[in-house]
Amino acid sequence: MSSGSEPLGLPPDPAQVSTEVRQLAREGMEAWHAARGYSLLRPGEEVKPVQWLCQDYFTLESSSLISGKPKKGKSSLIQSLALGAASGTGAVPGLERQWVFDFGGKPTPVYYLDTENSRSLVLRRLTSLAREHGLSLDQLLKSGALQVNCLEASLSPPFLDPKRKNLDDDLARATEWAGMLKSAGVGLIVLDVMSHCYQEDPTRDELSQGFMRDFFKIVNAIKGVTGAHVILVHHQRKGSGGGQEQASGSSQMLRTPETLCALTSLEEEQNPNGDLFAFDTEGRQIPKGGRIILQSGSSIDGACRIFRQAEGQRSTQNAVGRPWGKRKEAALAVLEKVCEADLGIMQKGVTSAEWVRVASRLCDASAETLRAYLKVSLLEAGKVEISPSGLFRLIS
Repeated sequence: MSSGSEPLGLPPDPAQVSTEVRQLAREGMEAWHAARGYSLLRPGEEVKPVQWLCQDYFTLESSSLISGKPKKGKSSLIQSLALGAASGTGAVPGLERQWVFDFGGKPTPVYYLDTENSRSLVLRRLTSLAREHGLSLDQLLKSGALQVNCLEASLSPPFLDPKRKNLDDDLARATEWAGMLKSAGVGLIVLDVMSHCYQEDPTRDELSQGFMRDFFKIVNAIKGVTGAHVILVHHQRKGSGGGQEQASGSSQMLRTPETLCALTSLEEEQNPNGDLFAFDTEGRQIPKGGRIILQSGSSIDGACRIFRQAEGQRSTQNAVGRPWGKRKEAALAVLEKVCEADLGIMQKGVTSAEWVRVASRLCDASAETLRAYLKVSLLEAGKVEISPSGLFRLIS
């Protein structure tokens, strides 16, 4: 019977629907999503820590696009990154006796796919770069820390099915290939160059949204199975723009990778010798974008190009193209607080870790921001200097 407040035959007022009914509806919704592979956020769910392959630049189970004009040293730079990862050291000497790209002493097996150069040229370059790093290429190859596959512009990439009928065939082949790499512990995969890693299709190219979407489905399958970081090396041949303007092609190319990097020669007025380059980074997972000015030179045997951070050019810790704003003023304010708390420690000299420990008690800035204040802003403002032992000291 009707309760009297609800006329017979009319649905109940939604406002009076019981909590239990709504809870059942929510549980049904969660079950519907789970059955189709979706997972909704739950209260109390823990945030997974970022798994860095290279601190502040490349994370595991992600991809990056590194673009630039041909013959500007991209491959040499990325081969240095591969050697740094395989050995667990780093790549590109910085200004403070540290690596610009630091792999934290944790060797990570690397699979390097060269699609266009001869086997002898790849071997010559890697041998030269390993020598510059103080490494033995033979030892890295023998241990399996570095796996190099030279297609010599004649073979198909191993993750594409040469007899493919559709995308599913390539995905099956990529999944099988990635499974082997996972078993070998590979944590970094380099595809150099990306344009030779596409499915053959005379009707579609890099400008096709659908074509690039299919390619990135393959890349996502590879990184999903391996849990590795995938570096895609992109030759840009059109236009004179810098930074991410170099990544010509479908916008899918810029939207899908988690990190975007570009190696660009500086303008002539800033670069009279033609040896200065900007390495720009931005991305969804990295805590900051920025620009590093690199100086190029030749290896001792002249086999390849080598890079180091340019003297007097410190990396900017803000996103590319964004102004510094009041960062230096904020850094000076933090320095003043630290000096008030313990002037002696700043006169004696501190490591960056000691600086963060003291400064974090006096302000709300993150550890990354505090390091940037010390290593960039206060140095540029002439308030601190670096001693020969690597300590940061107050300039009296």
